[in-house]
Amino acid sequence: MPDPVAEAQELLVDTIETFEKLEVIRALARKAPQPTSQPVDDLGLPIDVARDTLRALAAKKILIEQPNGWIINPNGARHDAVIALVQLYDSDRIGVLN
Repeated sequence: MPDPVAEAQELLVDTIETFEKLEVIRALARKAPQPTSQPVDDLGLPIDVARDTLRALAAKKILIEQPNGWIINPNGARHDAVIALVQLYDSDRIGVLN
């Protein structure tokens, strides 16, 4: 059985390599679905950055877009690792960012 914490660390290197991506995922873990405009409002991201971030995460199959907004892909191969990463980030933000 894969280790979600180890996979979460791997996600930071190969998929969620920016602060914007990490914050968007964290926001979606708390409240989903969210429209593209939500990261603009909640995180202060420019609309083009929010749109590019969401699309990049969708291309990696981390997020999916539904008619009512974006969600973390519940059927994604790395779903457990994404949730573990959010939990790690919430408990040790500086450790994750380092």
